[in-house]
Amino acid sequence: MRTNRILMVIIVLITTSLAIAIEKRDILMQAPFVLKNKEIDTLKIGDLCPDFKMENLERKKAKLSNLRGKYVLIDVWASWCYPCRKQMPFFEELKEDFKGQDIVFLGVNLDERDFRWLGDVSNLHMKGEQWRVLNKDFEDRFGIKYIPRYILLDKKGYIIENFMTKPDKPETKVYLEKLLNIK
Repeated sequence: MRTNRILMVIIVLITTSLAIAIEKRDILMQAPFVLKNKEIDTLKIGDLCPDFKMENLERKKAKLSNLRGKYVLIDVWASWCYPCRKQMPFFEELKEDFKGQDIVFLGVNLDERDFRWLGDVSNLHMKGEQWRVLNKDFEDRFGIKYIPRYILLDKKGYIIENFMTKPDKPETKVYLEKLLNIK
């Protein structure tokens, strides 16, 4: 009788442990890629977004201040990031849906090697503004630990959303429609 109880307790402990392990695995599989665990004084909602060192597809200096006058939705991505690639068609769809509106959809790539960035832009037929960071300032100041990451700036360059919802979420389109007063 006592052996049966002990055996039952062991079975319960094993199944509970297994269930917890499976749940943790599922959470980790859905989590974005971890870039780093470094803590730094990061930009917050309401802060003016600095002009980080970036380059555009023509390999010329690109400045966020040149986009003022329009809202800017930034898609932070890298060529090696599977979750980023998964969101790209939805980001491109948003670009089409809001074509001609007061908003710029900007891809900001974190790859250190430009051939990876340029190859993906070409192979994935990415349209519009595509820039690449030239140093780690952008990542550090925004506290980017996971990608993809979406950041929304207002027309004056101030941060409205530091963790915007992903493009595949219906609430993203609804949010942008309200922001742009589209009915």
